[in-house]
Amino acid sequence: MQYRDRLLRAGKIVLDIVELYIPIVTFSVMFVVFVISIFFRYFLNHPLVWPYELCIFMFIWTIMFGAGYAKRMNSHVVFSVVYDRLSPKGRLYSRLVAESVVIVAFLISFWPATTYIMFLKTWKSAAMRITFDIVYAPYVVFMIVMIGRSLYNLSGDIRKLSRGEV
Repeated sequence: MQYRDRLLRAGKIVLDIVELYIPIVTFSVMFVVFVISIFFRYFLNHPLVWPYELCIFMFIWTIMFGAGYAKRMNSHVVFSVVYDRLSPKGRLYSRLVAESVVIVAFLISFWPATTYIMFLKTWKSAAMRITFDIVYAPYVVFMIVMIGRSLYNLSGDIRKLSRGEV
């Protein structure tokens, strides 16, 4: 039992790093670089090219890593007009369908997306000369986290259904 607890604790730490701390760092870097860009452009009258590029890259990283936390907290934008009118059992079935669609969609797209991202190592950004596989690599992590979180939610709903809790 102790081994399982350590493994769960280590998994939670890794997820916290990926879903919380990396987005905090990337957003902070993006903000600081944005302020530097404004300072150089408007106060020194010497616009820099690299801050714009780095801000875009950090924005991508912030979104891709931060989406896992949004999924953890169930705080993604939803249109719940129909969902709110369903019975508890109807809501359960709708969650089962929605999570299944997310899992299938990400599983189908996983290999093509990963292959394309690996192909992007042949392209470099204009100002910073960073290969685009590094820029878009968080998308692979995003897909893995979304599949994992959706599987977790789906298994919880299946357990509720099998126990007759709804």
